[in-house]
Amino acid sequence: MAELIPHPELVGPVPANKREEYKTATWLAQALPPTYKVFHSVHWATQNCDKTFLGEIDFIVLSPLGRLLLIEQKNGGLQEGKQGLTKLYSSKPKSVIVQMNRSLENLLVAFEARSDVRNHEQLDIDMLVYCPDYVVQNKAAAGIPVNRIVDQHNSIVLPNVILDVFNERPPHKEACQDINLISDFLGNRLRIRYDIGFLGQLAKSAYIEQGAGLSEWVSKMHGVPFRLLIDATAGSGKTQLALDELRTAHQNGLSALYVCFNRNLAVDMKTATGLASACTTFHEMARVVYESKGFLYQAGTTAFQASVDYFLDHAHELAGSFDVLVIDEAQDFEAAWLQALFKLCTPEGRLIALMDSNQRLYEREPCDFEGWIRIDHPVSNRCPRVVTDIINQLELVDAPIGSRSAVEGLDTLLETYTAGDATSLASATSAVVAHLLKEGHTADEIVVLTLRGAESSALLKLDELAQHRVKKIVGRTAEGDFIFSDGDLVVDTVFRFKGRSANCVVLSEIDFHELNENTKRRLFVGMTRARLRLALVCTTEAAEVLSQKINE
Repeated sequence: MAELIPHPELVGPVPANKREEYKTATWLAQALPPTYKVFHSVHWATQNCDKTFLGEIDFIVLSPLGRLLLIEQKNGGLQEGKQGLTKLYSSKPKSVIVQMNRSLENLLVAFEARSDVRNHEQLDIDMLVYCPDYVVQNKAAAGIPVNRIVDQHNSIVLPNVILDVFNERPPHKEACQDINLISDFLGNRLRIRYDIGFLGQLAKSAYIEQGAGLSEWVSKMHGVPFRLLIDATAGSGKTQLALDELRTAHQNGLSALYVCFNRNLAVDMKTATGLASACTTFHEMARVVYESKGFLYQAGTTAFQASVDYFLDHAHELAGSFDVLVIDEAQDFEAAWLQALFKLCTPEGRLIALMDSNQRLYEREPCDFEGWIRIDHPVSNRCPRVVTDIINQLELVDAPIGSRSAVEGLDTLLETYTAGDATSLASATSAVVAHLLKEGHTADEIVVLTLRGAESSALLKLDELAQHRVKKIVGRTAEGDFIFSDGDLVVDTVFRFKGRSANCVVLSEIDFHELNENTKRRLFVGMTRARLRLALVCTTEAAEVLSQKINE
């Protein structure tokens, strides 16, 4: 039996989308001689200009003479054409051979860059395609030698084919034959801790830098009256635009106000701008106006509605109070609330409404923006391509969105649990968090979000996940600010986390039998919080619905 690396005891829960590959890796380890080694899920990361490319090789078999065989497993159907063998991703065919060549080249470059490689030794690598569910009709046109393709017809003899490849010839004379050195190198490719920190910081800093593009456009726009609606996807730079508008107004001695729907977002804006009095939620502002007139506000639905009604009836008294007014998350506002807010801006001032139609979480009639300048921007600087691909495949948005993230992103994790079983839910969510921690992510880079509301969520009743104390909202101060429990792993709802982001987002309590519009919006909002990696914890039924949708 060959050595399987990483050892099964170190692998932990295998995500659903990797189980077939892992079965193959285990099979190969059992079938090949003990002098061989089977490395699985070998990661690589390289940077080219302003893009960082991530890849993962399914298996690499190391022979006792130091030769390597890179194996790419493609489950499901393939296509054959001018590009050879291709696989559809987001309705776009991608060449299997091009993908393998890129992985091979990156491993060669990484190996040559090692300080412990002597005399410019190189790796001796060959390639093989394994497609157990598909019969290749024209192997001669596949873009790889015929004997390097194992399809459904001869899948049972994959181990024999591997040995035949190694027995064809001896290693190249200039190739490295130091088995220990090569094993250490491939082992380092498996432990991507140093990549994770770099990639996470790169994703965050590049997102901030690229997000300035939208702000730069708007800063050059002028006119009277200035009424601008920006309907832009999550992570496109709306928050950066709001920050710049407020800072510019402050520098020019102009009165400015930022109004959003979500409390957490308002808190973040107060911190980022240093202008606490200029950033508020609509309900916070309504409460302040209500109390300033001598009314007593007591937390509850009655006082909440009374303060809103009072503000709507008396907004005209505050007309023209601000030279610059930025309304964020406009899709979540009642039309009447927006119309009242519009009055607060001077006729000559800058009035900007920011929204994302795909993040409409509440069933409210849209406001009429007739006569406004409008910018539609369906490209995210925050979300990596792997996330936007899933969003587009699931048709969570009316029109496809694109990605300009500086990183390609890491593979999405999927774990299932039994519907209605709180223990199964906690176990599955903990397994995903543990997997991310093992990869090198830290707890403060991970956010667990539930698709359920705060009152009905089973996750928010937990105090610990993956042996980490949970940081969750446990109350409010007299001023309405959230009080958090003492912990290092944030667990919150998709509703409350809207407007924020994290390197790794674990969407949990995904429980549905059909992908209706409300569920689509919740999934979209949750998924677009991720800067680097997304994980989904679904009921078995929900996972089946998502799988069918992706495979349509």
